[in-house]
Amino acid sequence: MSHPPKSSLQHRVSSEPLSDYDSRQGAGLLDFPTRWSLRRAKSIRQKIGWSHALAIGVAVIGSTFGHLLGDAYARVATRNWEAAHQEERLLSSLNLAVLAARSHQQQFIPLLQNPPAFEHEHKHFLGHVQKIRGLRAEVQTAVVTHARFSQASVELEAWLRTYDSTIEVYTEQLDQVLQKIDRSRLQTANVSAAQQSLLAFTNSDAALELDSLSDDLTLLLDDVHAREMEADIAMHRAEDLHSLITYTSLLLSVVLAVVLALRTSQAIARPIEAVTQVAQRAAQESRFDLQAPALTDDEVGRLATAFNGLIRQVGQYTQELELSRQTLELRVEERTQELKQTIQELEEEISLRCQIQVALHKSEELFRSLSACSPVGIFLADVAGGLTYMNPRLQALSPKSTAANGTEVSWGASWMEWVHPEDRDRVLSAWAEHIQQGGSYADEYRLQMPEGETRWVHARSSPLFADTGILLGHVGTVEDVTEQKQAEQEIRHALARERELNELRARFVTTVSHEFRTPLTVIVSSTELVQHYEHKMTQEKKQQHFEKIQTASRYITHLLDEVLLLSQASSSELQPNPALMDLEQFCRNLLEDMQVASFSSHTFRFRYQSFHPSVCLDERLLRYILTNLLSNAIKYSPQGSEVELEVTCDGASVTLSVQDQGIGIPAADQLHLFEAFHRAKNATNIPGVGLGLSIVKNCVDIQGGQITVESKVDLGTKFTVVLPLISQSHETQSQEI
Repeated sequence: MSHPPKSSLQHRVSSEPLSDYDSRQGAGLLDFPTRWSLRRAKSIRQKIGWSHALAIGVAVIGSTFGHLLGDAYARVATRNWEAAHQEERLLSSLNLAVLAARSHQQQFIPLLQNPPAFEHEHKHFLGHVQKIRGLRAEVQTAVVTHARFSQASVELEAWLRTYDSTIEVYTEQLDQVLQKIDRSRLQTANVSAAQQSLLAFTNSDAALELDSLSDDLTLLLDDVHAREMEADIAMHRAEDLHSLITYTSLLLSVVLAVVLALRTSQAIARPIEAVTQVAQRAAQESRFDLQAPALTDDEVGRLATAFNGLIRQVGQYTQELELSRQTLELRVEERTQELKQTIQELEEEISLRCQIQVALHKSEELFRSLSACSPVGIFLADVAGGLTYMNPRLQALSPKSTAANGTEVSWGASWMEWVHPEDRDRVLSAWAEHIQQGGSYADEYRLQMPEGETRWVHARSSPLFADTGILLGHVGTVEDVTEQKQAEQEIRHALARERELNELRARFVTTVSHEFRTPLTVIVSSTELVQHYEHKMTQEKKQQHFEKIQTASRYITHLLDEVLLLSQASSSELQPNPALMDLEQFCRNLLEDMQVASFSSHTFRFRYQSFHPSVCLDERLLRYILTNLLSNAIKYSPQGSEVELEVTCDGASVTLSVQDQGIGIPAADQLHLFEAFHRAKNATNIPGVGLGLSIVKNCVDIQGGQITVESKVDLGTKFTVVLPLISQSHETQSQEI
């Protein structure tokens, strides 16, 4: 497209005359300000402002005046209606209260024969009287408040004064009548008299006067109701007037605003139409030498001048734009080539990333396969330490519980809750330090399973970093080492048992060798004396040496029997063989044998309580138990002291108690009292091996019994053995088998 040069445009603008249409449009514009009664130089803003101000002013003033006038009428009508409505409501409530009080008072007569019902009715009457007084005060307040709006205020005040005196006289006379009636002592004869008194009061002047006032109150209510209806009608009329005034003022304001808007739009549109015509011709014909006429000095005239300058600049810019377009096409061509090259590079990079993603997916699948086959639990944790992945082995190892909704909950979300309470603080502190510092983590702790089982695990963890050095999370393993811990515990127990057996063996060798050496020395010395000095010894002296040899031999035999019995009990070779026996006679014979064999001056006390002549027990085991307990009581108590044996049988069990007045057993030694070869610290100077109580404990345990000890140093010791009894029918059946 070709355009004339700039000098040609200027020449044509200055030489081309206006058309007839333009002249007529200009004449119209020149005439409008005169008809508008404004100066030609006034701006469009001022024209529009004056017209809008006038329209809005008329609308606001008219609407405000109509609203205020209608609102004044409405307020007066509303106040009159509210006053009448409140008076009607209060007077209606007062009338109902008076009628209710009269009704309750009339019920007094038939209820005199029923004192409880009479008292109940009297309370209702007093309540209504109190309500009447409260309503009367409210009516008085309403009369004073609405005195300006109510036309019947004088009448109502006069009625209230009469009503006050009447109700007071009525209540006082009724109280006097009721005070004369002793309701608690009414007899049949007195009831009729009381009813006559109440009937007379019902027909008294005060009651009739109250009825008359109630009738007057009804008339007042009718009058108040009529006034309320009139006020309601007046209020509706005021509202209609308010609406009429408001709508009329609004309508006039709208009409005036429309007229002013039309005149203003015509004054503004005519110059703009001339500018628009020139703009359309310039756009359609691509003629940038046209110029719009500037007929006024307002914004439209300035707009025409600016538009003429704009057309000249557009012509110049069009030429420059053509040059720019050609330059831009060259640049677009170059940029297109660059974009093609960039797209090719992006396609290559996308292909490479797809290959990397496939390789990463394969690597992840390989990791999951290895993780699934791993015998060790593997987990991944985020930066905060929360578990994000657990392999099947760790899921199988992790405790599970059932939530309230029935779903199974694993330890992934809150694994620290499953750590044993004794290890939880330590594990939590170590794990928090690992998360904070980012170092390696290794620890062993216990897991508390839901079914109560405890399992040991060994956990390891290391931080997981990206290539840029950013911490991505943590990776670690959890290994079940419960069997290893159990094996270690069994090894420790075995080592402890071996040490105990070694100590027991050493103690046994030391004790037995010492205990055997003494009687063997006696046997050897007595034998040598008899052998070398037989021809010089008297028969009595020889007999003494023979008795020493026999005593030492019996002691050695007894010691060997105890060791053999303890060995049998430890290897479960010693089994009970219960049989029927006379327990009382057995105990008496045993005490006699002990007293003869011990050559002691102790006093034996025996007490027996039972309703059964015979019991079913193992006599051999019972003899071991009582012999050792009685021997210890004799050995560790002073000569001349008392040893007591008490036997109690209740049919289900037998209780044996042996009590002495000896040296007692320290509390520290009572914990190890039934261990083999153990002797109390205060008994080391007294001969003994330390097997007796161990044998007693084994004999009691074999029979399913219990043994307890009560002892204080220097005050004596009491051993109590409880053995269960086997019924005779069961014993007979076992013997038959």
